Amino acid sequence: MGYFLPFLFAFLVPIASASDLLGTRCFDTGKNYSASILDVERMLLFQIAQHGGYSAATSGSGSSAVYGLLQCRGDVSLNDCIQCGKDAANLLRTQCSNQADARVWYDFCFLRYDTENFFGKSDSGAVILYWNVNTVTDTAMFERKLKGVMDSVRGQALKPNSGGLGRDKVKLSPFNELYGLAQCTGDLPTAQCASCLADAYTYFQDNGSSCKDQQGCRVLSNGCYVRYEIYPFYFPLYSSPKPTPVSHAYLSGRKKLH
Repeated sequence: MGYFLPFLFAFLVPIASASDLLGTRCFDTGKNYSASILDVERMLLFQIAQHGGYSAATSGSGSSAVYGLLQCRGDVSLNDCIQCGKDAANLLRTQCSNQADARVWYDFCFLRYDTENFFGKSDSGAVILYWNVNTVTDTAMFERKLKGVMDSVRGQALKPNSGGLGRDKVKLSPFNELYGLAQCTGDLPTAQCASCLADAYTYFQDNGSSCKDQQGCRVLSNGCYVRYEIYPFYFPLYSSPKPTPVSHAYLSGRKKLH
């Protein structure tokens, strides 16, 4: 399978509800995998309904095999998880017809098909960024607080039986808090989860990143989801999120699995 050089495309979009579409990506495999894709889709949706949160499935063998993964965000309800999985499958069926190297990100879930066995392997390609267009004023203080909350959520996500999920908040001032969330896909062992989260966190720190010193940022990759905001965005919501202008960037790249 070929690898693609990174490119960057950014534009302003209105704030979306948490279950809305965040991005899709299809890679042309040059072969029709429709039957295997449908088999994998049915298995993923059945398992997610039975067990909730995470499912993985395979159909076919050898060069005809299709591997699929459906991961819901760990704080959403089972009903929202199932609905998100159905929406994701329907979207890939339309936008990535018969292409078994495809993925779609929603804020509630992530669905991926591939012709390579990616289970348990770290893959930091095809990163999506969403960032708040407003910048922080006291950057030094904010960086300290951000590091603290992200260290906390990463630590939680790496604990056994955590489902790969961590979430926490920290006081910025008497009236404001910083909220953070991190989650890995359920197939990743601890070491690969830690690697994925570390890669994602660099987008918050890198001076060349659009997330640097912004009031909020989301990083979505093939193996993990990391986000921070200055308003509550994960469940349970203690107050309604503020409408905030955001920017979106898609960095499409295929990196070798390791």
